[in-house]
Amino acid sequence: MSRSGSWGVPAGLPDPSGPYSLASATPEGLIHTAGLVALDAAGTVVGKDDAAAQTREIFAQARTILCAAGAALADVVFAHVFVSDMRHYEAINAAYREAFAETGRPLPPRYCIRADLVKDSLLVEIAFVARKGG
Repeated sequence: MSRSGSWGVPAGLPDPSGPYSLASATPEGLIHTAGLVALDAAGTVVGKDDAAAQTREIFAQARTILCAAGAALADVVFAHVFVSDMRHYEAINAAYREAFAETGRPLPPRYCIRADLVKDSLLVEIAFVARKGG
């Protein structure tokens, strides 16, 4: 992480598709990720037509970003979830629960909003807020 609190892209993750960083950190230890989607480093959709697979890919990216910032999934204190169609809600929830189950901590609060995402083939986007040592 740079002195400004924003940083470059960890290996294996896609470059941001716009003028933003994948994450930033506050002096108080809060880490905010950008909205993460299921794109590989080449920009190809991971888990096309599979909301659970896309959610698992997003959590893999989140783990990488949080680790680079000195935190872990167990440190997440809030999640912002965007879904392209509410018919994917159950599949996203199943993968979401699975990912947080490994932390042994209660599920963090979140909201889930139906939204148009940047590509039609993307079914879910999640942004995370974590606190180091949360």
